[in-house]
Amino acid sequence: MSDDITQKMLNDYLTYYNMLWEYIKQNKKNIDEEDNNNYKTPLFNTESGIYFNVMKIDFQRAFTNYLPKIVDENIFNIIKKFCNEASKLFLPLKAKKFIYNYTLTNIIVNLVGKTVLAKLRRTVYDDVLYLSNQLGDIIKTEVDGAYLQTSLKEAHVFDVYGNITTKTYKWLVWNNPIMIGLEENKNKVVIKGLGKYTPNIFHKTFQTLVSGSNIERDQCIEDFLYSSKIHILDWCWKTDTGEQIEILCKNNNIKMDSKTNEDINDLYELTSLIDKDKYFSFIEDTTTTIYELVG
Repeated sequence: MSDDITQKMLNDYLTYYNMLWEYIKQNKKNIDEEDNNNYKTPLFNTESGIYFNVMKIDFQRAFTNYLPKIVDENIFNIIKKFCNEASKLFLPLKAKKFIYNYTLTNIIVNLVGKTVLAKLRRTVYDDVLYLSNQLGDIIKTEVDGAYLQTSLKEAHVFDVYGNITTKTYKWLVWNNPIMIGLEENKNKVVIKGLGKYTPNIFHKTFQTLVSGSNIERDQCIEDFLYSSKIHILDWCWKTDTGEQIEILCKNNNIKMDSKTNEDINDLYELTSLIDKDKYFSFIEDTTTTIYELVG
């Protein structure tokens, strides 16, 4: 990606961000919030294990689709206007999806209150639970979707408000909070639950364990535990601020700056100090289960 394209993306985002918050500052309301307890969305997780005949249901564009049920026409039109502007931005689709949710969340919270946002989430989640219980046994729920164990290949219940899509999985390994699955049609590996700041080595390891050959799987584990060829950055966690990275070393965990190439070069001195056993302990149970399942 060229510098010009990157700069245009950044300019578009900043222009939109400033426009959104200028509007919110001018129209922010002092809201007397009611108790949100009635609108909590307690997510369900079943016991860890290997599951076959798995279907994922997703409520597409759930929060924007359910908006007219929760907010008045004025708020709906304000959010719609900003989302229309966001759709024109020179940004990837995933970035736009983030901006849609960011816009909806902040307009609702600042103009009509957190209780309304909680009610919106709960309204979506109630339909998720209703549909899930019609289709099969719940493995794991999300606010706008769920993983189910069912013999069905499609969702045949349509008396819910949202638009529903489905995916089926050959199998799913659930070891709370880690979930690894193999999509039935695309043979695509799905990896969830590792966390926002997880090192790349975890993702690469699970990807190879699921989709690689027996030789590649064996080599993957051997490299993880013993090889010095894995790039130092693949072992790094980002800190919450994103300004530093953290590495698990044999004596203690080390945090370092990661803003410049010089910072990155300094990291290589830590290669021999990486505590690979400590890293492996985070994923050992899930890794062993997958290895036995596909090996």
